[in-house]
Amino acid sequence: MRNYGDQPSTEQIASLFLNGRRMAQSSFVVGPGGESAIRLAATVSQTGFYSGYIEIPDDMLPEDNRYHFAFYIPERFSVLMIDGDPAAAFVGLALAPSPEQNLFWSVKQVLPQETDEVKVDDYDLVMLAGMPTLSDGATAQIQSAVRRGKGLFLIYGSKTDPSYANRVW
Repeated sequence: MRNYGDQPSTEQIASLFLNGRRMAQSSFVVGPGGESAIRLAATVSQTGFYSGYIEIPDDMLPEDNRYHFAFYIPERFSVLMIDGDPAAAFVGLALAPSPEQNLFWSVKQVLPQETDEVKVDDYDLVMLAGMPTLSDGATAQIQSAVRRGKGLFLIYGSKTDPSYANRVW
């Protein structure tokens, strides 16, 4: 929350609404010209589309008192794991221990040199196990997917090149 005025705010309540229901509240106070971070959390029990908003009480500018959002929880999350470290096998097993138990995750593992041939947009999440060095084309494809809302999970490994990782990711 941010106070653009020159007077301190009194204690106020921020509310989180999800699909029309109030799910959480948190109180906050913001000094003149200051900011205050708040945490609002809720869980969902089903897959599908969700919409909601965060709302604060009316003030002198009611137009900025609601922040709207929407998201989708898929039936199964599809994960592309780019295998650049031996530990990737353990991460893959943690997500999908066996085909019979593969209820929530669909995991595809590829080697770094195979990444150019994969359509990254087909996956909800890209995991870079061991932070492998990728081609410029593969890097651009992943960065573009992340800008469009796809997830990226970076796992550092013993062979990670820190200068590459910091520069690219």
